[in-house]
Amino acid sequence: TDVAFVPYGGESMRDLLYMENTVSGRSDWLANRLNALEAQNYDLVILDVAAGTGPMSRAAIHHADLVINVLQANSACYSTLPLFMQLQSELNLNNVVHVVNRYNGRNELQREIYKHLENQLGQALLGAAVSEDTSADAALASQQTLFRHHPQSPILRSIELLASQVASGLVPNNQADPQPVAQH
Repeated sequence: TDVAFVPYGGESMRDLLYMENTVSGRSDWLANRLNALEAQNYDLVILDVAAGTGPMSRAAIHHADLVINVLQANSACYSTLPLFMQLQSELNLNNVVHVVNRYNGRNELQREIYKHLENQLGQALLGAAVSEDTSADAALASQQTLFRHHPQSPILRSIELLASQVASGLVPNNQADPQPVAQH
């Protein structure tokens, strides 16, 4: 199957600010665009919005059937988790799962933070962490999807496992360690 891919935010900071201001000023802007996509019979629409609680993130969360909060097992990301949890509570969201991205199981600090995430998030933390892999950076630099740039990337196996979990509605029991497919 072919994937329609539109990167978030356009080409520049100006485009990003324009989008944020438009969403902020017109509460129906995103809903109208999503309705247009629905009319085209897409099976799935994924919105990858910038981290944070800005207008675009709030609008996307409001219209989402499922929110996948992507985290990294590092101190910066861990320290901002309470802000997301506050937003989740404020918006009364019950449709949230979390996934750890760029996980390096050989890094002791990342393993410790992952354990804290497990304790804090429970079954809402999906069990197949996406491993750190330089092929993702290379794909981004060449402005290609990872599927096209490096179809054998171990990351894709992790993404397939996560997609399977999400599609089947299963959220696995916590594990002692995440199950990354590969670490680079």
